[in-house]
Amino acid sequence: MGDVLTLQARVYNYSLAQMSAGTEVHVRFYFASGDGSTPPGDSVLIGETVLPAIPPFNSAPGAPPNWLLAATTFDTGKFDELKTDGSIAFWVVVWMQTPGGQLEKEMPGHGLTAIPGTLKSLADVAEEWSTGW
Repeated sequence: MGDVLTLQARVYNYSLAQMSAGTEVHVRFYFASGDGSTPPGDSVLIGETVLPAIPPFNSAPGAPPNWLLAATTFDTGKFDELKTDGSIAFWVVVWMQTPGGQLEKEMPGHGLTAIPGTLKSLADVAEEWSTGW
């Protein structure tokens, strides 16, 4: 029997632009466990949460916050991959999808290049990045 935990991540929209109507924000929670002396093994999917469009950044008084909380339940008793007396690393991957289920593109040099499939580590995420602004 394991512990049941609620994991939460605050997901921000730092853009000044409104997300398209019907946009869904997908949030996947993962963990990897290790024995504390070696790097953790493969990551394991805990769960996925879908959020509605997140309001854009707006510093005006009374404006809605530009973030939402994503949450999932982590039942430690359901995962054989957990090591006893070890450590657990958690990570989250986030992307936006259009109402048609396509990846919502972000500004050049930012975001993902594809909707994530099966991921075994954070390094498996197909991200786009830029060295400058």
